[in-house]
Amino acid sequence: MRKEENGNNQLMLVYGVMAALTAALVGAAFAIAPERIVLEINKSYFAMVEVLPAAMVSIVVATTITALIPAKLIAKWADDRVRGVLIATAAGMLIPCEPMLGLPVILGLVRGGAGIGFIVALLTSSKLFSLMRIPDYFAFLDFKLAAVFLACALAMPFMSGLLATAVAGHIGWRRQ
Repeated sequence: MRKEENGNNQLMLVYGVMAALTAALVGAAFAIAPERIVLEINKSYFAMVEVLPAAMVSIVVATTITALIPAKLIAKWADDRVRGVLIATAAGMLIPCEPMLGLPVILGLVRGGAGIGFIVALLTSSKLFSLMRIPDYFAFLDFKLAAVFLACALAMPFMSGLLATAVAGHIGWRRQ
């Protein structure tokens, strides 16, 4: 079986499980509150119509990243070593519009050959230590609590990237 077919089979399995869970939840909702589920499904339809254009643009962004950035450049800077994980930690702080733009950018880097340590550090950094969120932490949390959280959050992407590299080596993970 080719690698692409294996990836497609895994994706179909994930979609199948998601569809089964969705069907079970919708069925339970119809049994418990049929009038309310119809109203909520209508709201979901309008939310999908609003989000669909952004999702389509995001997919194009992911595709263009792999076309614009040479794979050799990605492999050079987006590796699993300490330097690559530090770069990912810093870069993750700068990713805007998470997840609609951030995840497609990360997908483009994955397709370009970025290492797993780099990707995990980038994901962790963009979630925990985004520069766009720092003002929110200080606005809603006590100053000392926000400062302690940010100090700890800064270490997490680096540690998770190195840990991902170690774990991936033990489970035999290879770049796609």
